[in-house]
Amino acid sequence: MKWLHRLWHTPRRTWLRRAMFQVHLWTGVGIGLYAAIIGLTGSALVFRTEIESALAPQIFRPGPVTTPLPLDTVLEHALQGHEKQSVMGIDGLDDMDGPAIVYLKTSFTYAWRCR
Repeated sequence: MKWLHRLWHTPRRTWLRRAMFQVHLWTGVGIGLYAAIIGLTGSALVFRTEIESALAPQIFRPGPVTTPLPLDTVLEHALQGHEKQSVMGIDGLDDMDGPAIVYLKTSFTYAWRCR
């Protein structure tokens, strides 16, 4: 009965409340760090092209093209010297003025202007 009276009138002094506070605190810190990492990596995926062009601008600034190239020619140029590689994806096809970016299954990124 004394324990129940103490729990009811001074709950901050019980060991159970202090233990639950620590569990709640460190669980919240862990979940918060996890959410922050998920948010940062998701943002990096969304802005991948912008980040890559900021880190390696020489790749994303192709020389002037007088006549736009068809997509087949662009893929031939991208795969030239990398016959064992395959195309992972192509970005920039919706932008008529910018380069089309061909992603191969390597660490290299090639930018060619096609149209």
